[in-house]
Amino acid sequence: MSNPCALSVTPASAKTPIGVPVYLSAEAKYEDGVSHDVTKDVQWNSSDRNIAIVDETGLVMPVAVGTVEISAVLGEFSGITTLEVTDAALESISIDSETGVFATPVGVELNLSALGTYSDGTTRDVTDRLLWSAEGKATVADGVVTPTGVGEASITVRDIYRPTLTDTAVITITEAVPTSLTIGSETGEFIVAAGGTLQLTLETEYTDGTTADVTLKDAVKWSSDSSVVLTVSYGEAKGLRIGKAKVTAEFEGVKVSQEIEVKIVLQTLTLISETGKFATDPFTGFNILIMANYSDGHSEDITMSDDVRLSGDESALHFVKDTESGKLQLIPYEDYLGWTTISAEYKGISVSQEVSIRLIESDNVESDSGSFVTTLGNPLQLRWHIHYTDGTDEYLNEGLHWDSLDKNVATVDANGLVTPVSVGNTRIVLYRHGAISRRIDVLAE
Repeated sequence: MSNPCALSVTPASAKTPIGVPVYLSAEAKYEDGVSHDVTKDVQWNSSDRNIAIVDETGLVMPVAVGTVEISAVLGEFSGITTLEVTDAALESISIDSETGVFATPVGVELNLSALGTYSDGTTRDVTDRLLWSAEGKATVADGVVTPTGVGEASITVRDIYRPTLTDTAVITITEAVPTSLTIGSETGEFIVAAGGTLQLTLETEYTDGTTADVTLKDAVKWSSDSSVVLTVSYGEAKGLRIGKAKVTAEFEGVKVSQEIEVKIVLQTLTLISETGKFATDPFTGFNILIMANYSDGHSEDITMSDDVRLSGDESALHFVKDTESGKLQLIPYEDYLGWTTISAEYKGISVSQEVSIRLIESDNVESDSGSFVTTLGNPLQLRWHIHYTDGTDEYLNEGLHWDSLDKNVATVDANGLVTPVSVGNTRIVLYRHGAISRRIDVLAE
């Protein structure tokens, strides 16, 4: 910093009644043209301490009528102000509000000031030299009003030396109002799938320190700065195409914005059995596929991905990856019967599936009609009824080995459909590990 070249005191002159302090400040101008406040760095002096005294901060207290010079000294430079102390008396007081209104919500302090008018026509801020009191829904200290509830508060200011010299203001205390808004999301992230939705949340903090979820309030205005990328209504953001959009929420004059990215995301996993069912006997096993389903509608086979984590009851079954065929085999242990659960997890998304390891407990050949008697011209549908050890039942007719022992009476196709040929009876045989047969009687029409 360069050397000072001038010192000035503000105000250059002042007039004040006895007992009403005056605040002075000192400013030094330096050779480089820059000025600095040096109020606390200078030495303050009064030319007549019987009229006014001054402290090290530049605060002047008038004590008698007269004129006095107050000086500030910094090195070889000095600045002077002239202060006239009068015997003017305080005649009236008026309360004013820094906001211009006499109202404030719960949780927000209101700063009041008191302006004094003296007998010589001058006015001074007398906020600090008066007594303040409050009745009703607020407290007050040195003009600072603190609400305690919704309603009204009567604020009175009184001169210490003349208690009859007063002024009163009525303050209206309104309900707490929002001071800030925060947008959140159900997932904790601001990413929405293209073609998907993301539920946003909106929390407001009020002036009294309380908070509330206002997401679904009709008074909240939700908007997106790019409606081709994303739309939003009642906090539900809908991704339309890949990109970014800024979502804005406005509530009772307070606004908040949040950028949201729309992208293709993994939504679900699907387990597929090549046999069409998740059931097997303890000796066979079956192959499964794991499909990743994305928000744009496409699916991807991730069966052999190293990022897939498989789990299941190790006492019931185990997994074998055949890298050559790209197959994932589910192989049960021969000594296990019952239900078990397998799970797959991929990039934070998981899927589970119940698997039955079972044996045939009983089986039989049945007809859809419940009868094994038919007439010429009326085919008869047979099926294989299997009851398993897991309590489930299965009915099959297609892809089985059916045969008729007398094709002159009736024939049977590979799907178990019996066609009468002539009056009589025959046996229809279902070949599996063993054989099951049923007598069919064909009557005349």
